[in-house]
Amino acid sequence: MVAAVRDTIKTDSDSGVTVQGLAGRDATLRVIIVGDSMSQGQQGDYTWRYRIWEWFVAQGIAVDFVGPYTGTVQPDPPAPPAPPPLYGQTTPSEQPKTSGGYAADVSADFDKDHFAVWGRAAAVDKGLIHDVLSAHPADLMLLMLGFNDMGWFYSDAAGTLDNIHTLVANSRAVNPNLKFAIANVPQRSFIGGREDLPISTNIYNALLREAIPEWSTTDSPIHLVELQENYDCEPSACPVGYDGLHPTAKGEYEIAYAFSLTLVNDFKLGSSPLSIPDDIPARPLPVPSNFQVVSSATGVTATWDPVYGAYSYDVSSRIQGGITDFSSGSVNSARWDSTWPIDGWVYEVQVRASAGNNIKGDWTTVLSATAHPQTAAAPQNVLVGATATGFDISWDPPTGAYTDSIVEYNVLYWDKSEDCTYITEGAFTGTSGHIDGLNPGHYYFLAIETWNAAGEGFPGMVTGVVPGAGTPSPP
Repeated sequence: MVAAVRDTIKTDSDSGVTVQGLAGRDATLRVIIVGDSMSQGQQGDYTWRYRIWEWFVAQGIAVDFVGPYTGTVQPDPPAPPAPPPLYGQTTPSEQPKTSGGYAADVSADFDKDHFAVWGRAAAVDKGLIHDVLSAHPADLMLLMLGFNDMGWFYSDAAGTLDNIHTLVANSRAVNPNLKFAIANVPQRSFIGGREDLPISTNIYNALLREAIPEWSTTDSPIHLVELQENYDCEPSACPVGYDGLHPTAKGEYEIAYAFSLTLVNDFKLGSSPLSIPDDIPARPLPVPSNFQVVSSATGVTATWDPVYGAYSYDVSSRIQGGITDFSSGSVNSARWDSTWPIDGWVYEVQVRASAGNNIKGDWTTVLSATAHPQTAAAPQNVLVGATATGFDISWDPPTGAYTDSIVEYNVLYWDKSEDCTYITEGAFTGTSGHIDGLNPGHYYFLAIETWNAAGEGFPGMVTGVVPGAGTPSPP
């Protein structure tokens, strides 16, 4: 993975420059921001990187932000549903999405260079940082990593600390005089089934506080950024996180404020920390324009023009003659397709732009269309047998309309014996498959669907299975 990501990192003519002290060759401070999604941001964000850049400018500190990337995460382009990858198939490493823009009123002078990537962990960046700093020399690193190490099971608290320490060591191999401002990890709103996360976060933060004085040297000082203490986010509530973690416009200010405290108090840069304004601009999310709902090969499709700054779109839909209340959903791009429709169903649909749990635009009007899907029926005569750590499954191909363009069959399985689980997929091109790596003794709900040129057909429910035990009777 590290090698694949390394190939995406740009280099430039600075790679041969001799590294110097905190103020650099020309008294311009070269700063690299190393982080994850909280630092990169999404299209339409200001980002805390912009707010700390504003602080540097206001303090009269000449600064040059460096790094291989310049953008936020760009939104996904609208596209029809695509078949899932085949089970066990190695998919190419996803390239970082770094071409997204910023809030419309961000200064044209903003120095956007950075090394912050959505989903990134210190476990990954520790293997990349040597090449990044070789190509983009820096005097000061503002480092904000660690949440994903623990949140996505790369490591525990002690392992996360070791990853950060290795990143520091690999950075010093390029520049022995590099200075570090290292943020601790903020809490996030509580996630059911992840009772470990608040505990691990507190353990890591305590370990980091103890370790930094031991890591710090005269030539390469390291100081702690008390992010958790200054970012208003806790398991009980997260008013500055739009989704329970990632910063709203106010949250961006709070992160920048935490870093500015360390820069002023410990590095003696600037005379006063950043000031958080009382009046923070609201995020503009207009009603989506050019909204259309039409019959399509997948059943019913809704499209609209993308709204700049929308993270996603809320979709409210219902079937005429069915349940009277609208059901809610969400899509990441400016397109919605009905899932598992029946011919003749009439869908009523409306959408609105969304930027998190509580930042919403207004709804479009309600439009409707009749479904005439060209999808194929589910496989027939499905047989399931438990194995020690999974199950074998076989089936007969469906017959009838639209079965002449079948692409694959998708097995859906869901661990119902454990909290915080979700439906997992395993796709096959033939008429049998084997799923492995499951929890012995757990009950798995099963279904199977057919994918053809139009999309996914209505699934057929299958007798569940208990790996290591057998196939239970149908409920």
